[in-house]
Amino acid sequence: MRRLIDILNSFYEKKCVKKIDFVLTIFFTLIFSLIFSGFLILLFSSVITSKLTLILFIILFVMLIVVNAVFLFNEKMKILKVEGIIGAILSSINVYLLLSFVYMTKVPIIIYNNFKIFLIGIETIVLIYIMPKARLKSIFTIISVISIIISSLVYVGGITYNKYLESIAIVNNENIDTDKYLAFKEDSNIARLPNGYELTQEEKFKYGDKLPIVDGAAAFFPMYSSFVEAMYPRNIGKLNQYESPYTYNNTPGGYMRLAIGEIDIMFGVYPSASQIRKIEENNRKLELIEYGKEAFVFFVNENNPVESLTIEEVKKIYSGEITNWKEVGGKNEEIKAFQRNKNSGSQTAMEKFMGDTPIIKAPQDYYYSTMMGIVKDVADYKNFRGAIGYSFLYYAKELVEDYDVKMLKIEGIEPNAYNIANGSYLLTEGIYMAVTERNENINKLINFVLSKKGQYLVKESGYTPLYEYDLIY
Repeated sequence: MRRLIDILNSFYEKKCVKKIDFVLTIFFTLIFSLIFSGFLILLFSSVITSKLTLILFIILFVMLIVVNAVFLFNEKMKILKVEGIIGAILSSINVYLLLSFVYMTKVPIIIYNNFKIFLIGIETIVLIYIMPKARLKSIFTIISVISIIISSLVYVGGITYNKYLESIAIVNNENIDTDKYLAFKEDSNIARLPNGYELTQEEKFKYGDKLPIVDGAAAFFPMYSSFVEAMYPRNIGKLNQYESPYTYNNTPGGYMRLAIGEIDIMFGVYPSASQIRKIEENNRKLELIEYGKEAFVFFVNENNPVESLTIEEVKKIYSGEITNWKEVGGKNEEIKAFQRNKNSGSQTAMEKFMGDTPIIKAPQDYYYSTMMGIVKDVADYKNFRGAIGYSFLYYAKELVEDYDVKMLKIEGIEPNAYNIANGSYLLTEGIYMAVTERNENINKLINFVLSKKGQYLVKESGYTPLYEYDLIY
């Protein structure tokens, strides 16, 4: 280390480096003059006009340049060096202020992070410059290089690990690509009534009617999009457009909007206790109208030999009593029991399923968030060999890519439409239209969903309708 410091000392004593130091001194002296002139003018800006302010700023800046030129001509470099150090420090502060401004304006994250990397390089140069002695410059250079190497390794390792996690993730944030399931879009993947069974103009809402504002959970978006297309006029505006009755904000956002009266009907699963409490706090009376059924399912990596679990075994896994797959007939492998975020539809269903049995703390993801450091959050399901997760059948099967998972049987019964309909699959949840008030048009939409044609769309959307029906009257 001492040998390395000596080598760097000799480097910083070379004429070429001293010439660079001289150039930096002139540069940062100009920066000092610019900032100092601006600061003085700022003090008097309240008592002079804006046009005069600019003129005075230019005059003062030129005067300082002339004074510094005199110092340079008389070889008074110590004065210039002091000005240069002050200028370097002030420029660093201003760059940090600029960084804060860039962050506040929400620029694309890649631009923001590249700017921070550029800032680190500038700061390193500035700090080396203001070090008064060659030996101090040498020590700081060694520290800086070591820090940059370690940071780069952590950065590359963190990004690589993030990519690895993304490559095995399955159920991300219970969100969907809404563009694939939009109402009134020709190539949309939503269910539609067959030819000859579409609603008549008298049965549908008309332009100018006070249209019910709808919202819903991610898994139900394709279904209530089919209701919107069947019942609403085409000219209602785009999804989430201002004043459009056709909206999507997922389970937490939808129930929050219902609580404050921004929507009329929320298509979702049974709300959580906190969501019900929020509605009551806003002096609203919640009504839940069941219009279909859905299976609450558990899934594992397809290479996991376990095919079925009992309800008791699932509860013991999620209460922390069972921690290894060998305890339920699998391999000697730790169970990674993933959960969902609070107030999401599937987490609410999970809490309802567990009842009075306490749920273990959710696994946490520690993401390396580029230059922002480590971010901790509730872990999304990762398809590790020892993982187990849960969701609703439609969402798990239809709205995520194929990541080699399998649905577990519960009490030996497979979660499918037939077993949901006949009640043999025990973890069946009702799906609801949640409302806090009624009027003629809200009733009209509710009645349609409960009608044979509405139930047809429920079934064609991948859910189990409330009753057997024959669409042909």
